[in-house]
Amino acid sequence: MSMGAKISTLAIPSGGRPGLAISTLHGYLEAFEAFGRRVEVVLVDTSADPDDRRAYREGLRALRRRTTARLRYLGPEQWEALAARVERAGLDPELVRFAGSDPMGTGQAYGAARNRVLLDTLGQLVLSVDDDVRCSIAAAPHQRPGLALFTGHGPGYDNYDPHDYWFFDDRAQVLASQPAVAIDLLGLHERQLGRRVDEILAQFEPEAIDDTELRDPALRQHIAAGRAHVPITFLGLRGDAGMYAPTWHLLKTGASRQRLVATEDGYRRALASRELLRCVPCPTLTDGRWYQGTMIGLDNRRLLPPTIPVMRYEDGVFRIVVHRCLPDAMCAHLPWTALHDRPGATPWAEGSVWKTAAWTRMGELLVRLLLRAPASEVLGDRAARMRALGQHLVSLGELPVAALFDVIEAETRTQKQRYADHLQQLLRRHDGRPRWWADDVRRHLQLLRRSLESDALCVPLELRERHSLPRARQLVRTIVARYGRLLRAWPELVEAVRDGQRPSVAVEHLDG
Repeated sequence: MSMGAKISTLAIPSGGRPGLAISTLHGYLEAFEAFGRRVEVVLVDTSADPDDRRAYREGLRALRRRTTARLRYLGPEQWEALAARVERAGLDPELVRFAGSDPMGTGQAYGAARNRVLLDTLGQLVLSVDDDVRCSIAAAPHQRPGLALFTGHGPGYDNYDPHDYWFFDDRAQVLASQPAVAIDLLGLHERQLGRRVDEILAQFEPEAIDDTELRDPALRQHIAAGRAHVPITFLGLRGDAGMYAPTWHLLKTGASRQRLVATEDGYRRALASRELLRCVPCPTLTDGRWYQGTMIGLDNRRLLPPTIPVMRYEDGVFRIVVHRCLPDAMCAHLPWTALHDRPGATPWAEGSVWKTAAWTRMGELLVRLLLRAPASEVLGDRAARMRALGQHLVSLGELPVAALFDVIEAETRTQKQRYADHLQQLLRRHDGRPRWWADDVRRHLQLLRRSLESDALCVPLELRERHSLPRARQLVRTIVARYGRLLRAWPELVEAVRDGQRPSVAVEHLDG
């Protein structure tokens, strides 16, 4: 088949960690140059501290003297200039401010940097890498030839995670488990990124394609009709798990579960240590229900949606909006890992595996509201679906707080019951064994049932920790409505940005 498009931009979203970001960026540029690959770099800086912003700019200037790569910077000043520009074009500047910063003062603008990446790289294939994901690439321990297709069917938890997992006590064990290799990282992503699925399948002999776990009939139809495509690619991860808690370990299946629960001592160590390795054995095309944005290839040549700029689980929100607006999209997971070298991470506290049953996150709440949109409201092309999905949220955000939380409570109970049913199914499937795993599952279920009796469960933990319950509920309504307006206006905002200069600035043109 013909060669596909090339990744032209490396994006590094960061905030408050200039030394780490510049060091990480330097590592990628050295690796790219070793394979004769030249990319443009955009460093997206969401720092609130002017000293941090100055350090990012100085770091880029110093790096410019050591590389031939084109370096760009996108900080708060450049983003504010974009807000002023779209206002002159007749669009609401507050949507830009909400999309790429933290005007509500939440202190948790995790998705803002990802939205900045999208608006700065329109028309390109992009590799977006968090500032603590090092260019240390290793093969999957069980790498094999062929291609797999892995999807679920419906809103349940079966066929949720395509990865295999290995668990370690510390970073030294992780690094010793699988050595880093010199490889064309961009080329790994380019084999699938931006391609139609039928083109990808044509690269493999029929007997090398495993579609036994392709359970979504709609995606089968999209593939057969030549509509299915891959706008998103992932590498696996080794090092820090990048998860808020080890709760998802309870749901592991197959060989991953066997490794997790083989002994009680090993199980307890895995629930305390954040160190693991997760990857797929061969290129695996999925429906995107498992998603983590630490390293992600993006086909930004066609319209992609924004994520929620504030609060946690922003990558989960993004995957749902992609799924609703691009129903023929698939994600490609690649059988390689990058090193997640998160600074300052501490082991998970005892009981973390089951304590998450007592709370929810803003992103999870938004996911439930997004999934509530009827299919009839998300018909048409991707721009029309995006506008309709945004209007769905705006309508919910215009409800009185009590009425909105009636909806949220109903959706939360439905989702939590579905989740509890899955845990019960796992207990039956494994006959309640081993005891140490089953005890944690039962304790998790007990806390979940008690939590469902409390009004606080439906209020995101991030807001409950900083505000009174009535104020937190009001903020939920505000965030739902604002994100809805952002989704509704995003296609026009994208076109307005596309028609002008990029928000980022070349390093040589930076002031101060």
